[in-house]
Amino acid sequence: GFRIEPGEIESILRSHERIEESVVISRPVEGENRLVAYYKEKNKIKLWPSLAEYFIYDDLIYNSMVRDEARNEKYRKALQKVVKDKIVLEIGPGAEAILSRLCIDAGAKKVYAVEIMAEAFQKAQKTVEQLQLTDKILLIHGDVARVELPGKVDCCISEIVGTIGGSEGAAVIIGSVRKWLNDPTRMIPSRSVTHIAAVTLPGDEFEYSFDPLGARYTEKIFAQNGNPFDLRLSLLSFPGKNIISTAGIFEELDFTGEIPLEEEHEIHLEIFRSGILHGFLVWLNLYCDAEEVIYTLEKKYIWLPIYFPVFSPGEAVQAGDTVKARVRRSLSVNRLNPDYAIRGTLYKKPGDKFIDFTYEAPHRP
Repeated sequence: GFRIEPGEIESILRSHERIEESVVISRPVEGENRLVAYYKEKNKIKLWPSLAEYFIYDDLIYNSMVRDEARNEKYRKALQKVVKDKIVLEIGPGAEAILSRLCIDAGAKKVYAVEIMAEAFQKAQKTVEQLQLTDKILLIHGDVARVELPGKVDCCISEIVGTIGGSEGAAVIIGSVRKWLNDPTRMIPSRSVTHIAAVTLPGDEFEYSFDPLGARYTEKIFAQNGNPFDLRLSLLSFPGKNIISTAGIFEELDFTGEIPLEEEHEIHLEIFRSGILHGFLVWLNLYCDAEEVIYTLEKKYIWLPIYFPVFSPGEAVQAGDTVKARVRRSLSVNRLNPDYAIRGTLYKKPGDKFIDFTYEAPHRP
């Protein structure tokens, strides 16, 4: 006997902490009119460990790469321009050898696919056999910097570029294979540009802990290392509206030429939106070639942005404030993965009050 409007139901649904939008309509169900609710969950910003830096791979990770069609399409278009009738080297094909397969689809004569991880190598062998591509794709188990290839190649492809372009050791590894290329500039991807900007964290939308899956991967990383340490943190579903400054270049790597393994440069960020500055967001733009670019903040890709916590509990800023800093990249003790450091100053108006800060982002302690 009570009259209830669909809008009232929608309002109650939207009051749930996990629901962002809701719509309630009347529609026939099994011959009767029923009220049916549709809802959209809020995108919680979740913590995630930066996995690939620590060679943590499993079927879930490999399947995510294979299903990243937006990424695969960019690679596919770049490969179609250069690999027809060519011999190609792939670094790190993984269990599915997806890039090697894209090369064959694009008309490559032969692919030498070098995989360092034994389990991934064995799975890739089964994949290639099942697809009857053993005459086209030669899988080689070993470190690409040390293995002997059957001969020179016309092009090198890889997916070892990390959430920070060089974080997985791309500069060292790609530099080591240049000797095998007839033309050392034939690299796909050709370039990675990692950007940095100041961000504020929304308290009601941010989960300050790992979900069960993220926690499981974190434990794997700690077990591999032998003890817990301060991980570089990725952020899943970070909203662009929480970027409050202009973007600067955190790291830029040109894979078509010799890459300096250590480098230091200045950045200058201007705050354009008032808020609480908590730290910096670092994200990748990957150039498969000059036209085929993967902008990782525009769509959902396998690459997640990295978060550097700097100001705790946060520093109030306003439009016109500036950040000036130096970014340093140096090889870690393993001489493969880089460590990163940011040292700079936040200049606040009025009165030009300034606050110095330092943040170290080591690969391992």
